Amino acid sequence: MRGSRSGVGAAPSALSGLGTAGRYLPVSVNFKGRPPRIVLITSRGRTNLDESTVEMLDWADIINVDLIIRPYEWTVNNKSGVKAYLQSIYATIDEDPLEVKYNQLDQA
Repeated sequence: MRGSRSGVGAAPSALSGLGTAGRYLPVSVNFKGRPPRIVLITSRGRTNLDESTVEMLDWADIINVDLIIRPYEWTVNNKSGVKAYLQSIYATIDEDPLEVKYNQLDQA
């Protein structure tokens, strides 16, 4: 895929120690038009996230991700390429053990 129009590049040095194969694919998230389906999975179930709540994932300890990306072929000024957009993502987070233990209690 390297050298093609795929957009796949060499991983930045910050990612190299994370067990990656040395490649990454930038994926854009766009909430205009056809917004992506973003779902947070916890012991309590599923929570749909939107543009105002998706930043919760920035601070979450994610233990599993299932996602679908869709390609968008573009042409501008006689240049063309393919851009990856998020279609849907289900992210399971690693929860605090005390949060799990006490999550049935009502908040005062």
